[in-house]
Amino acid sequence: MFDKEYISKCRKQIEKDLNLDPANLMERDYEYLHEVILERTKTDLSTSTLRRLWTDKYQGVPQIKTLDALAQVLGYSGWHAYKKAISSKPHLKKQSNRTLLYIMGALVLAFAATILLTSTDKAIGEVKLNPEVLIYDGVPATIGFNYSVLNPGVEIELSWNPYERTMLNPGGNFYTGTYYYPDYHQAKLIFEEQVLAREFVHVTTKGWHALIMDSGMDTHPQYVDSIDFIYSDKLAINDELLKKATDKSADVYSVFTLSNSSLGQLSGDHFSLVANLGMKPIPEGPLCLIYEVLIKGTSGNIRIPITQPGCYGVATLACAEKRMTGK
Repeated sequence: MFDKEYISKCRKQIEKDLNLDPANLMERDYEYLHEVILERTKTDLSTSTLRRLWTDKYQGVPQIKTLDALAQVLGYSGWHAYKKAISSKPHLKKQSNRTLLYIMGALVLAFAATILLTSTDKAIGEVKLNPEVLIYDGVPATIGFNYSVLNPGVEIELSWNPYERTMLNPGGNFYTGTYYYPDYHQAKLIFEEQVLAREFVHVTTKGWHALIMDSGMDTHPQYVDSIDFIYSDKLAINDELLKKATDKSADVYSVFTLSNSSLGQLSGDHFSLVANLGMKPIPEGPLCLIYEVLIKGTSGNIRIPITQPGCYGVATLACAEKRMTGK
């Protein structure tokens, strides 16, 4: 059995163990997978690395550190132990995936990161990442980062989106990035798909904020003016604005976000959120529409999917480490 076959089988075992649906993997699933691997193995793999592994878009064989982490998630001591244990078992067929994203946030505080790492083949040296501000009100938000890296090839990724990634100059010490989404962002330094350092940046809003994404990885969303979505009894984006967005892309995401530092006064162990939600079908759009409520906290997220009858199989309910698919 070749390494790719072992990797494919390992993926399937992880999907079963973590209750992941390979046919409907979304960005939140890669984030969840990243969190589980970090907690169980202390190995910090980037979501873009995991996305490449799960979509067979990696070239050659991944680093042994990456493979060891996958095996350790399943309880093996490392990759070689995993291969030896399952070498006589049949492998499974590959599955496809797609990536989507929905955001609604109640977001809180941050921490700093300074790490000394050594990879299997070269020393990374001391790595530092410190934003000039940890909390910024309003979007777009331009944030300056003080950094220190010794090796060429280190990249900074501003948040969850791999398209918001830039190669850093090892001779420099300052980078300026712009956030277009209010959120509790994780800025990361990445070298050969390993996360070297991370820092949380909280981009807040005074009240509710609305935008329209024309794809799951949209780096420049369309903002909606408050007078166009805040009504006396509801938050809503009208058909005219959605029609303009659907003319540009097949994937459309309307997003309402409340990202306010005062929400940090709430306890994640005991709080109530009451809301009524409704959706209109998009002409010639997908049969199953999902609205997701996402609540972010310092110790995990709560994700509540809402969809029409008959479509529960494509939805996943999650609370911190607990997950339940519609299937």
